[in-house]
Amino acid sequence: MTSFNLVRLQGLGYSQAFLQILEKFPNFGELSFSAQYKILSQERSVYSSGFADGMSRLGNQAVEIFFDCEDAQKTWAAEQGVDYSNKYWQVEIVLAQLQKMKPDVLFFQDIYALPEKVRRRIKDYVPSVRVVVIQKGYPGETGDLSDADILLVSSPILYERYREQSPHLLYHSFDADIPLSLMERETIDRERLVFAGSSRAPEDRYWMLRQLLRETPINIWVDENHNSHKKHGGWLNHWAWKRYIRAKLVNEMRLNSDGLPVKLFSMVSALPKVKRILAEAQGKGCANLKDRELPRLRRGLLPKRTLSEEFPSRSKPSLFGLDYYELLSRSDVVFNIHSAKSQDTVDNMKMFETTGMGACLLTDTGRNMKDLFEEDVEIVTYRSADEAIEKAKYLVENPEKAREIAVAGRAKTLARHTMFHRCEEIDEIIRTHL
Repeated sequence: MTSFNLVRLQGLGYSQAFLQILEKFPNFGELSFSAQYKILSQERSVYSSGFADGMSRLGNQAVEIFFDCEDAQKTWAAEQGVDYSNKYWQVEIVLAQLQKMKPDVLFFQDIYALPEKVRRRIKDYVPSVRVVVIQKGYPGETGDLSDADILLVSSPILYERYREQSPHLLYHSFDADIPLSLMERETIDRERLVFAGSSRAPEDRYWMLRQLLRETPINIWVDENHNSHKKHGGWLNHWAWKRYIRAKLVNEMRLNSDGLPVKLFSMVSALPKVKRILAEAQGKGCANLKDRELPRLRRGLLPKRTLSEEFPSRSKPSLFGLDYYELLSRSDVVFNIHSAKSQDTVDNMKMFETTGMGACLLTDTGRNMKDLFEEDVEIVTYRSADEAIEKAKYLVENPEKAREIAVAGRAKTLARHTMFHRCEEIDEIIRTHL
C-alpha cells in the first residue's frame, strides 16, 4: 500500500494555551526548534499531536505545523536561514516550511493558517501538494470551502450546509495516547462536579453555569472576556437586538419575519416592548428562568460581572493540554453544554475528552446523540436547566452510579471514538483521491 507525506496546519488558538506552556518551560524561546516542537506536541494543547502519530502508525509520513506559535516558527526560520517580514511572518514561514517539506497532502485543521487567497492557490505555491483536506468542526462556519479536495466536518449542521461538496461526517475524538499516568494516578484531590471551557457569554452556556454555581457544588475552570463584560454589561448589543426582533416582536406584533424592515427596532411602537422585556429580564436576573423557556432576548444580555468575579472561590482560569486532561482525570462528573450554533445537535470535543479520561459526562443532548453514546447508560443527558441541576445533584450524591456510567462511557469512546479510529477513516478517504 502506497504511503503519502502529510502536513497538518494547526494552531494553538488561545494565547492562554501558550502562556501555560511558558509557565512550565520559561526558557522555551531559547531552545532549538526540534525541542520546541517536541514540547508543543507533548503538551497536547487544543488539538492533540495524536493525529500525526496515528497517521504515522498507518505507514504515512505526518508532521504538524503550529502556525501561530511565533517563537517556534521564527526559531525554525532562523535555523533554516529563511527571511521573512515582520508583518507577514506567519504566512511567509508556513509557505517556506511547506516548500521544504514537499507534502503530498496538506491538511488544514485550521483554515486561518493561511489567508484565503493564498489557501486557494496553495498548489501553485507548493506544487508537491496533490490533495487539500479541510476539516471544520465548529457548526458556526459559513465560509467558502470549495477549494477543498476533501472536506471533513464534525457537525451534522455543517454536513447539511456543505452537502453540495459531498463532505465526510467525522466527529471529534479522544487521543488514547494521553499519558496513562494521568488516569491511573490515585489522588485525594478529586473534584465532584466541574466545568472546563469558555463561558461563551452571553449565550445560554453562561446563564446555565451561573445557575449551576448557585444551586450545585460545581467548580469551574473558565475562559471569560472581562473587558467585554465591563464595556457592555447589562445592555443589548446589536446581535441581541436582531434576535429580539425576530423572537419577540415577530410574535407580539404579528409581523412577517421574511419582510421585517431593517430599522424595525427604531419604531416607536416597539420601544415600550423593548423596555418592558429588558426590565423584566434584568429584574429577575435571568438566572431563575428555565433554559428552554427563556425569551431569546436573554442571550444578548451581558452582565457587568463575569462568573469568576461573581463566584471567585469556585472559579479558576481555563486549562489547556495535559493540565486540562489531568483535571478531567480527577473529576467525578463533568458538565458540558454545546454552543448555540449546534442547535439541536451534539458535536463538541469535550464529550470524547471527558469520557475518554474516565469521568462521567453530564451533557445536553441532540437528535444525533444516538449515533455517539447511549443516554443515561454511557453518559447522562439533560434537556433543560432544571433537569441538569437535578441530575448533577443526583450524580454528586451517588458517586457509585456516576462511576458506573463513567466506566461505560470510557469503554464506548475507546472502542469507537479514538483519534486512531478517525485516522483510519481519513487515511482511507485520502487514498481514494491520490
